[in-house]
Amino acid sequence: SCGNLPEVEQAAQLGIGAVGLYRTELLYLVDKEPPSVDELAAHYAAVIAAAGDAPVTFRLLHADSSLNLAWLHAGRELNPALGVAGIRALFAREKVLREQLQAILRASVGSQARIAVPFLTDTGDLRRLKEVLFEERLELRKALVPFQERVAVGAVLETPAAALGARDIARESDFVAVALDALVQHLLAADRDNHELAGSFL
Repeated sequence: SCGNLPEVEQAAQLGIGAVGLYRTELLYLVDKEPPSVDELAAHYAAVIAAAGDAPVTFRLLHADSSLNLAWLHAGRELNPALGVAGIRALFAREKVLREQLQAILRASVGSQARIAVPFLTDTGDLRRLKEVLFEERLELRKALVPFQERVAVGAVLETPAAALGARDIARESDFVAVALDALVQHLLAADRDNHELAGSFL
């Protein structure tokens, strides 16, 4: 699991077999406006290059309203952890989703990059994401922009609903990743940042 380029470089030096999850939030946090498609594509291409032969799984933007991203959320929710985050937020701001997908497709030419979908609840989220991905492929093809035709799409299991529907989600996915801390937090109604409840995560 990595969240910036130096971490990927360090992991590659240690001989990792893959970047199992690359958290893509960093570029979205540095400015008041979201990064451009070109900025995202350049960063993702650098991550892929730094990983060498190791495949990289890019987790789509997973940002709740506590991060104060005005272009993504109108304001802070009463309970951000159970609010509009992950794929929910991206569906609500589809332009952000489309630009991130387009950047990954552009950056991943000739690589084994994969896309992980965070905070989904059922197969409907995956199917909708795949439809948007298909449309972005068409747009890139029309614009004669090189892109990776086949990018694996997987689900991040972190909500109880997704865990209960894991079998159906697995059938719809190319792969499944389990966000264990997040899943335990929701299953036990135990905030992982609450030190008094730390024993729930041992």
